[in-house]
Amino acid sequence: MAFKHRGKLLLESGFLPIILIILALVLCSPSLWIGFQMDDHFHRLHFSRTDLMPDVSHDLWDLFTFMKGDESNDRMQDFGTLPWWTTTGIRASFWRPLSVLTHLLDYTLWPDIPALMHLHSMLWYGALVVVVWLLYRNILGITWVAGLAAVLYTIDQGHAWPACWLANRNSLLATFFGCLTLIVHDRWRRLGWKHGRFVGPLILLSGLFSAEAAIATLAYIFAYMLFLEEGSFRKRFSSLVPYGLVAVIWWIIYHIQGYGTWGMELYLDPGSEPLRYLKAVVERAPFLIGAQFGFPPAFIFIFLDETVFFGVWVIAVLCSAVFILALLPLVVKNNHSRFWFTGMILSLLPICATFPHERLLLFVGLGGCGLMAQFLGNFFEKGIYFPRSRLWYSFALMMVIFWIISRAIISPLMFPISAWSPASMGIFSEKVFQTLPDDALLKTQDFIVINPPVTFYMIYFPVIRALNEEPFPRHLRVLASGVETIDVTRPDANSLLISPAGGFINAPMDNLFRGKGHVMVPGQEIVLTNLTIRIMKVTATGRPSQVLFTFSQPLESPVFRWYYFDQGHFKPFTLPSVGQSLTIPHQDYDPLRALLLSLKN
Repeated sequence: MAFKHRGKLLLESGFLPIILIILALVLCSPSLWIGFQMDDHFHRLHFSRTDLMPDVSHDLWDLFTFMKGDESNDRMQDFGTLPWWTTTGIRASFWRPLSVLTHLLDYTLWPDIPALMHLHSMLWYGALVVVVWLLYRNILGITWVAGLAAVLYTIDQGHAWPACWLANRNSLLATFFGCLTLIVHDRWRRLGWKHGRFVGPLILLSGLFSAEAAIATLAYIFAYMLFLEEGSFRKRFSSLVPYGLVAVIWWIIYHIQGYGTWGMELYLDPGSEPLRYLKAVVERAPFLIGAQFGFPPAFIFIFLDETVFFGVWVIAVLCSAVFILALLPLVVKNNHSRFWFTGMILSLLPICATFPHERLLLFVGLGGCGLMAQFLGNFFEKGIYFPRSRLWYSFALMMVIFWIISRAIISPLMFPISAWSPASMGIFSEKVFQTLPDDALLKTQDFIVINPPVTFYMIYFPVIRALNEEPFPRHLRVLASGVETIDVTRPDANSLLISPAGGFINAPMDNLFRGKGHVMVPGQEIVLTNLTIRIMKVTATGRPSQVLFTFSQPLESPVFRWYYFDQGHFKPFTLPSVGQSLTIPHQDYDPLRALLLSLKN
């Protein structure tokens, strides 16, 4: 009992933020050794101020612009940093000026020391958990439940990616300023601090200048108006006006400047594609809710093909329903729980515009961790909000055990692994890239890869080579992708007819470059330097199933270098003779096993 009492006193203590900062830094510490990963390489190229590759913008505010939707897309596609099936006019461009300034600081003071950049991100996570603690304390009072909520938020392994992947730092800033906005708003509405009506919206603007995710702040402000304020509805609703004006002005300026997304499947713009976005909410929200409360993990979404998606989606829906059912008595009877629940559910809407991943749950976690802490607090204190039946007690006990094991034990143990996990893909890519040619002749050749397992990773190949001042190809050509069986026929000296068993645009991340709503048709052609691509057949959903690749010279010409992927390695590809066919068999290839072997070696 004394231990239990001391634990509660610690959770109520004003010293808890110091413990949270130390805990956050320790959990994130593996990131000090992971270096630059994935989009970090594009950031390095951006700040390099050299013309190592075509159409790399060095405009400071273009740091988070990957595809502009203009003629630069065509040049990138011709070079090969966009695949041939990329939607015409595709756009992925984000306005994050405040986050850009934090990266400018890094690349000005310590451009070649990624460990210090990661320490910079870790300090932002430490600052975030402190304002989260303040928020819980303001809403729930100086109680051990508020402290427990802050601890659960700090040790949530889903927060490791934004805390430990440099390119994802923007999410930390957006959530930090979002929480600060809520703290100021609470002081204005509950304590009568009049300056809050101006300070709160200005801080919200700082969040929106950090990342689009800060729009989720409005979800909690709206929930605050509904459940934590007193007075007439008109008076309460008026508190939303300053924030709404800031959000609308930001949104107008954002789109006038040409920022936003279009033409993709994994990133949707609700304004320009509302029906596809609503469908995405139905598909993605159960995975995000499930991930917040323990199962199933959200990141598996992108790896699910059409044959298993519905079954896994049903599991996610059922798990989400169980979690919500457990919380329902609190939500029905307690205004604080209603606030957390409503804010959590509404904050799902912005992140459903992209593919589910735990790294998106920083705002959702505010409500999720608050609810779990209240649930545990009411269970152990025998609070008045739970039904008294034995059946409910048994159900609640199972949820308590599940959440203690999954969120209080497993999550902090997995956090350091998740903190290091961005490096896993980098190590895997580097090991695989080592099997690619690096001689000087490559600079004069079109490098053609028949079947990389993930096209997305191949984009980093010339980028990393350029940054390391190593030879990279004149053009990069990815013909197909994935590990399915591929039939290759050579109808003439200059052409290959390729038919993947599952069709094209069927591997993870392929839809990043072409949304399902942007179908292709037989006879459609894409013309690149030295290559014309003609769609011969399509699937019922409009994906190419057979494509003719016609090159400007015979395939054996020395201007072409041919490779294919085979069981974890890239190997020189032996071209079939004219009139002959060959089959590249299904790759019995497990990326996780390959990664572990690469680390062992």
